[in-house]
Amino acid sequence: MRSGVGKLFLYMGIALMIVGGVAGVVGTITALVTGDLSLLAFLILAAVFGGAGLVMHLVGRRSRVVLEQEGLRWTSPLGREQYVAWREVHQVVVPESPWQGRTAILWLHDGRRQPVGAVQMSSGNGGSWADAGYLAAGAEMVAAHQRWLANLR
Repeated sequence: MRSGVGKLFLYMGIALMIVGGVAGVVGTITALVTGDLSLLAFLILAAVFGGAGLVMHLVGRRSRVVLEQEGLRWTSPLGREQYVAWREVHQVVVPESPWQGRTAILWLHDGRRQPVGAVQMSSGNGGSWADAGYLAAGAEMVAAHQRWLANLR
């Protein structure tokens, strides 16, 4: 499962790679047809867009949450994989406005708070409210924790 930010990076990366590919093809064909080799500068544009797109896509692929029967596993865009067992979680908190925080948080029984870096609000809409992807990912986390709690009874 990916939040809005992860999906944004995933698909924007693909779009930038397509733009880079089109720029490379257009520049090469135009340079060959017209004989103006300065149009090969489009290849630089292609490399920049393609490289940026590849990096964004890879970051988007890394950022994910895996809900397991006994816990939650996630990888933030640039961090290492982390795991918290449901038995350690007191409550899953999904802030709905940036003033409450921009990241889903696991409140643990020992009083610690563990941010889930893979579930963050995007900065779209002026960054003033939670996006649908973030809220959906947060709701799935809350539901998974509730299912685990129900199985204890």
